[in-house]
Amino acid sequence: MSMGANLFSKTQEIAIRELSKGRSARELTKIVNAKFNRNLKVSQMKSWKVNHQANSGRNGQFKKGMTPWNKGKKTGNHGRMTETQFKSEPHLEDRKPLGTKVMRADGYIWIKINNDLPFKNRWKQLHRLIWEEHNGPIPKEKKLMFLDGDPTHVVIDNLALVSSRENLEMNRYGLNSKDPELTKTGINIAKVNIKLRERSKGKND
Repeated sequence: MSMGANLFSKTQEIAIRELSKGRSARELTKIVNAKFNRNLKVSQMKSWKVNHQANSGRNGQFKKGMTPWNKGKKTGNHGRMTETQFKSEPHLEDRKPLGTKVMRADGYIWIKINNDLPFKNRWKQLHRLIWEEHNGPIPKEKKLMFLDGDPTHVVIDNLALVSSRENLEMNRYGLNSKDPELTKTGINIAKVNIKLRERSKGKND
């Protein structure tokens, strides 16, 4: 697969740059393949990172000009400091009103749906919310995919529910497309391939 400029959309490139921070090429490849329905090799991801100057920054060192998180903060060795000094400050997103939509580093749009639950439950991926409003809860063994491959195009007609095996089959044989109708056809092909293998295995047992 070519590592040209059209491999990812601009939105996906931004998300992947964020995802690359602190991660190896192998880790990044696994995440990108899962998030964007791709079947990239580690060598391809390494080439993309080099060509797009997406440095993971894994050496953990402060660079000149960077501001430490605790600059200007008072520290000391008294009381229960060792138990409390690393508590994070209230998340900026937590101050946003209900209905606020944000793009996160995972490449998905999130929407704030609650102010009272624990923080991790106050936000929900918009595409999952829209699907569940139309079709009910998403089974744990199923995955939502974007028919045109664009996670920012969040409308019910651009979403499809597939099994993990179907998703793997599509990635393995390149059955995804930017054309929603072709992707729908790819899903049907994946289902047929899986069924044929199951029948063949049954005959050989």
